[in-house]
Amino acid sequence: MAVTVSGVVTASIPVAGVVTLTYTAVDTGLGSVTSRILTIFDCNGNLLDTITMSGLTAQYNITADGYFMFTQTVTDGTGTYTGDTNYVSTAFYINAFVLSVAGINSQCTDIYGTIMRQSQAQNNRYAAVDAGLFGQGVVAQNLITYANFLITTPYYFS
Repeated sequence: MAVTVSGVVTASIPVAGVVTLTYTAVDTGLGSVTSRILTIFDCNGNLLDTITMSGLTAQYNITADGYFMFTQTVTDGTGTYTGDTNYVSTAFYINAFVLSVAGINSQCTDIYGTIMRQSQAQNNRYAAVDAGLFGQGVVAQNLITYANFLITTPYYFS
């Protein structure tokens, strides 16, 4: 049977400026696992953390949205196998987007400008996720950073 090393990443809601990313291994075809190591890289390939997993999950805390590559290395009785999972965190963005929508609370609000800004931010968020899925880390990082800027910076009509 072929071995597949992979994982799924989920994010918590922001609490006190921190989001917990949870990596869950979803491997197939492995024998009795002797070690499972998770390495986490940023968009430039810089090592952020190395975690020796004792089970199928590992957690990593972040303080800003971004692109992350999770590389899982698993060793069983037949060899060592590696798999990458690309992930773009949007948890802080989603929290800010909800606050932006809630900010449209009166007729005095610049509704057009705010909705235009939200639309631009959403376009950048979707593009960041798309780029991240295909391993375009720097592009994804720049797009989610810009999406966060758009959603947290008020629109001023001039």
